[in-house]
Amino acid sequence: MDHSRLKPLSKNQAGCLLMIILLGLLLRFAGVARSGLSHYDEAIYVLSGVEYAVRGTMHSAQPLHAPPLFPWLLAGAFRLTAFWPALAPAMVVLVGAATIPLAFAIFRR
Repeated sequence: MDHSRLKPLSKNQAGCLLMIILLGLLLRFAGVARSGLSHYDEAIYVLSGVEYAVRGTMHSAQPLHAPPLFPWLLAGAFRLTAFWPALAPAMVVLVGAATIPLAFAIFRR
């Protein structure tokens, strides 16, 4: 029997996953709307993204916190949008909520 292939999600499972993703978006948006980017980690990520977009180097504190994927995504988005002010909070919300289906896909195996 081939266990490498996953069964497709049932309508009920897909609906539950969609509800969880939407709830994650809502909670993430509420958190950013309430505190802005005043949370230290998110501020460092955004600062690193801005510095990478402008200078090509990360903020000096970035290596102490986390891998650079999110700041790199921010830097690319900043370069594409010419530093649109609402971009950083939007990216925080979208990337944060995207971890839900990503985790589901990884742990479903």
